[in-house]
Amino acid sequence: MELIKLIQTFSNPFLDMFFQLVTMVGEDTFFIFVTAIIYWCIDKELGYKLGFATLTSAALNCGIKYFFKIPRPIGEPGIRSLRVHTAEGYSFPSGHTQNTTTLWTFFMLQFRRSWIYAVGVVMIFMVGLSRLYLGVHTPADVLGGMIIGVIWVLIWCRLYEASERHNNNNVLFITVAFALAGLFVFKDAGYYKVVGALAGLLTGYLTESRFIKFKVKAGILQQVFKVVFGLLAVFVLRLVLKLVLPQALIFDFFRYFALILWVTVVAPLTFKRFSAN
Repeated sequence: MELIKLIQTFSNPFLDMFFQLVTMVGEDTFFIFVTAIIYWCIDKELGYKLGFATLTSAALNCGIKYFFKIPRPIGEPGIRSLRVHTAEGYSFPSGHTQNTTTLWTFFMLQFRRSWIYAVGVVMIFMVGLSRLYLGVHTPADVLGGMIIGVIWVLIWCRLYEASERHNNNNVLFITVAFALAGLFVFKDAGYYKVVGALAGLLTGYLTESRFIKFKVKAGILQQVFKVVFGLLAVFVLRLVLKLVLPQALIFDFFRYFALILWVTVVAPLTFKRFSAN
């Protein structure tokens, strides 16, 4: 708590805005956008691999939070908390920090470029610092998120690559089955959203790879169309589903299931038809 208070002694309107922008890099919207762009325009298989890595890490994070049930520092005397509407559930470990660590550790392992190492370390540190500055996590939460994020990526990438080598999807089925079983244990909105997205990704993976098989390579105009139209549709669909569906855990699941199904199935079908014309 004293470290948070020390960091917040430097607070001012500019830093308030700056760290709120930085912390958004650790939120689900950013991860959906990044994964979608990679999946649609760069490397479909890499998109699947990244999607499963980040979503399984997020599900693990929610489960650990629910297990330990450590309260956040929000409301503690002398601590000012900002952007609290994104600080759902319990405190340990920091979801934003773990998500960011998962993403950049994944990129480091896949590309092994010095500039990616540099950018990744900076982004992980800055997102972690933002959670302290905003008064929504403790240093233990941030450090825990970093450690778990790194360890999980190392484990998951090995499992995923082994399943690819043997052309066997059992690892994916078992992982999603365990996550779905957790719905009966972890009565948390964040967990339902993540597992809904994970179930949508597996459904999309099986559907697209067998029946759609869209091509990532395309001309510049087609790639621009994919990004602009695809991401705009994600934003609109997310807004509409939130307005239309009742506020309940099961609908949190279905909202994110539908969002990821759009990214993995409906959008590729649209792109395929567009390119055919």
